[in-house]
Amino acid sequence: MNTIINEINEKIRIAEKRNKPDVIAPLLSPSLLFRRANGKFVDKDTYLSQLGNTSYSLLESISTKLIPMTEEAACSIVTIRAKGRRPDGQEFSGDFRNMRFFRKENNSWVLYAWRNDPEGAKNEKVFTGTVMVQLLSEQGLPDGKRWQQVFFHPGARTGWHIHPEGQDLVVIGGDALVVKRLVNGDDLVFLVKAGNQIRIEPGEMHWHGTTSNAFMVHIAYNGFIHSTETSCWFDTVSETKYTDANKKAIS
Repeated sequence: MNTIINEINEKIRIAEKRNKPDVIAPLLSPSLLFRRANGKFVDKDTYLSQLGNTSYSLLESISTKLIPMTEEAACSIVTIRAKGRRPDGQEFSGDFRNMRFFRKENNSWVLYAWRNDPEGAKNEKVFTGTVMVQLLSEQGLPDGKRWQQVFFHPGARTGWHIHPEGQDLVVIGGDALVVKRLVNGDDLVFLVKAGNQIRIEPGEMHWHGTTSNAFMVHIAYNGFIHSTETSCWFDTVSETKYTDANKKAIS
């Protein structure tokens, strides 16, 4: 797996430097979600269309770390040193930290989630509404897990995110909405009631929160055996998406 992921990362680097969208296209999932270093999100088609308007005078890999997820999914953390000009005409330079998530789709490895940040920038959490997080323990738990208690006010939810080493959610009060993004881009909605739990597999793009009219508390067990990177955060959940999830969960 290491060899395959490293090869894909190198193909992406070379194709970006040479402005070759036709080379990168087969390496990307149709449902790709990419967070640029400027904080903007783009899909696969937008990224490829903008690639021809991005120029690099320097683009090299400084380091690569692989976080094992499953037999058919992996996360790599790649540090890139780059200098060039963005599609909007702004110049950029420096070291950038890329968290890239790969999985097998139709028997081929593809990149399906990608976050690019300036080196040293925080991978900030993305919440909508009032959410309170209490870190209960980081040591002494089985299988190297981090234990958090999270309290959601009505209407509150996380943004889309991925746990490279998975997560177990145990609902201890209220009803939890959990929405998972399927490989085909569709969303699968779960309503998890107090006393029940749900498993978030390593690499699953998802969000969770409470319903629109009730409080909710859950305990989250996050794996971090191979890295302290327990979560990688992406876009917020719009009111439209949130309302749709509430309707599906109740029906």
